[in-house]
Amino acid sequence: MTEAKYRASRTARLLGNPSVFTLVEAMLGAGTVTPTALSRRVKRNLTTVSNYLKSLKLAEVVRFESDGHHNWYRVKYPVAVRRVMRSLTDLARKSAVGIRAAR
Repeated sequence: MTEAKYRASRTARLLGNPSVFTLVEAMLGAGTVTPTALSRRVKRNLTTVSNYLKSLKLAEVVRFESDGHHNWYRVKYPVAVRRVMRSLTDLARKSAVGIRAAR
């Protein structure tokens, strides 16, 4: 497996977590945001959000900045991430239609 395919599969696995998917959606809508503000927005505790952000940072999905007092996160490639998330949502909708039709 090439490095690119490995990274793509790891990113897909990460975005396959509904909580992470929701977190990234919120970040796309909010722009640059602190973990505290993000945890309020997605109604998850700060520790959970911080852990997800760490994983997203390692996967190069988000970028981290600090002003010395606050840590700020934003989606690193918002256009590409929006496109991937839209594609995943479209696939899920089509899959759900297929499942309902098979019943």
